[in-house]
Amino acid sequence: MCEYQDSRDIVTRGILSDIQHSDKMLAEIDSELERLYKELGLTLATMPGMKIIMSMKLIAEIGDIRRFKSSEKLAQYAGIAPTPYGSAGKNKDYATKQGNRRLQATIYYLAVQQIQISPSGKPRNPYFRNYYEQKLLEGKNPKQALICISRKLVKVIYSMLKNKTSYAMPEVLESKEDKVSDSCDVTKEAS
Repeated sequence: MCEYQDSRDIVTRGILSDIQHSDKMLAEIDSELERLYKELGLTLATMPGMKIIMSMKLIAEIGDIRRFKSSEKLAQYAGIAPTPYGSAGKNKDYATKQGNRRLQATIYYLAVQQIQISPSGKPRNPYFRNYYEQKLLEGKNPKQALICISRKLVKVIYSMLKNKTSYAMPEVLESKEDKVSDSCDVTKEAS
């Protein structure tokens, strides 16, 4: 038997007790967040890739949606709205470095969730996957394409919160002429 085995056993039992306590506390917090989600009448978790925890994280950062007059104001608050830079009529839009970084990161993570493809080869959200591929074909890099998706998600989230509606999967059109057009022209981050 090792010289310090009794001490190691005490430390191990203490760590195990801490982990069990933390697991219990996390389960209680999850349960409380679910209760609050239902009490507030939220519908964000109806979107693919969005769980109740992420919904509550968005609500914690956004607060009362009525304080934003439009989805554009929410996008500015999140730091997802493109900012024009330039002079003499030669403006170019850049991603801003301002805004609520936690909200921006959560929406960006949700954008990544939207374009994921399952092991069976089906996209989680065909509409956003199609939009992502379209942006890549237009010459945007993957990060720029995800910022464009983030901007669209702000509109969806704003509408869902404002109108208390569930997510409705948009129809994906197959022909190139019918593909969704968008004016997301974020080229690169401003220095």
